[in-house]
Amino acid sequence: MAGGNFGPNIGGIGVNSTSCEDLIFSTNITTPEENLFNDLKIEEVLDVKLTDNNKAVGLFNKNGIVIGSIVDPEVLKLIKCLKEEKNFIAVIKEKQDAYIEVLIFYKRNDN
Repeated sequence: MAGGNFGPNIGGIGVNSTSCEDLIFSTNITTPEENLFNDLKIEEVLDVKLTDNNKAVGLFNKNGIVIGSIVDPEVLKLIKCLKEEKNFIAVIKEKQDAYIEVLIFYKRNDN
């Protein structure tokens, strides 16, 4: 007899079952700002913040300038966590042409 949870499970992370502190996923930046693209470096840390009246997620550089946004199956969970005032960061893992891949995860402290 089969059993278990067959609900949404994208990339090994269940949308409803993962705590904010355990949320981690890779995604790409959509609509990256072309004029800022060349300044971005691999392993650079970006801030993850709510935008568009708390309905979207934007990625910001250390100067507070928006780099782009994300669209991912995990974004609804991320928005929920950000609304709960949890802090997340994105680390640039790959950059090629207009493609920028980031790893997004919970920021445990300010160190």
